[in-house]
Amino acid sequence: MPKPLADLTIPKADEVNVEACRENEVPQTPVTPVSAEGLASLQNLIIEQDASALDETSKRNLQRHLHKLAKAAQLSLAEGALHKKHIRFLLTVNSEAKVRQSTTSLVLGKAKVMGYEELIEAQEKRAKKDAT
Repeated sequence: MPKPLADLTIPKADEVNVEACRENEVPQTPVTPVSAEGLASLQNLIIEQDASALDETSKRNLQRHLHKLAKAAQLSLAEGALHKKHIRFLLTVNSEAKVRQSTTSLVLGKAKVMGYEELIEAQEKRAKKDAT
């Protein structure tokens, strides 16, 4: 089983400082959220800052759409995590199967397909042999 990753510090969208840039500077882009908390933080940032200049109807529509976006992104991340976990499980099962397939088989004896009459006959022979 792999070791857990060290604690990663991922800044939230409202913690990143974005300043105006000059013509010769490359603008700093916001951090792309990779977790459900980051997506929720980005949603709150957009609702609180970007939606402040809109009228009431536009704000409600923007909030509704952003809520749908955030929910879809959270579901997508959760589904991706489940897929990764399932793939890891399948890989471990596959590696166990490879070990079983690589072992050599040992032949213990020969087998014979028997009908009902032959079974009765064999039981009678065994009973006679055990009785003597």
